[in-house]
Amino acid sequence: MPLFSKDSCIICTEEKGKLSTTPTGSGSRICLECATTLGFETTAANITTIGSMSDDELLNLSKQGEEMEEARKESERERNRATSGMLVTSGFNFDGYTVTKYGPHIASDDVYKEEMRPGFWSVGQSDQDENISIALTELRRKTLLELKGKAHELGYNAITGLDFSYTTLGPFNTNAHHGSDARNNLAYYIFLTYKGNAVVIEKN
Repeated sequence: MPLFSKDSCIICTEEKGKLSTTPTGSGSRICLECATTLGFETTAANITTIGSMSDDELLNLSKQGEEMEEARKESERERNRATSGMLVTSGFNFDGYTVTKYGPHIASDDVYKEEMRPGFWSVGQSDQDENISIALTELRRKTLLELKGKAHELGYNAITGLDFSYTTLGPFNTNAHHGSDARNNLAYYIFLTYKGNAVVIEKN
């Protein structure tokens, strides 16, 4: 077969060149992208394994992968539905609701890293300050969503005693001459932690 001719991949059906596909045990071709999606890295051993598998085996493997991915997406959608309306409070009760079960203390944390530019601490860095502010807003949103997700996975539908804290690690360091001018070559880290108690609440 000509080296630059094309064959249809048995999984995605797209036509790919010989160098972008590998033969199956049935004599068809599977593209390297689909092989990787199925869990076969493009190593000699895996290519040999693919060459010993029939088209039906590879298609069934692909179908199983699609079903698992759809189940994962549905689980994620269900989690998003549950957490989007989940009530949280820094106190210990909700008006109109009764806490019927107290769960464990839970926490979620994340980190934001900002690469320092020379003169970061000098006047005229408002653009970078704004970037940090935007990033922190997203960090709070993401971390709180993860905390709600943990409560949902444990079987609880609300969080009480909500609290959060920041820890910062600045770009301060000393160079070989015990100066501080090396700090602009380091990164600035902000660690955010949300915590609270998972509970089950019922509407009065």
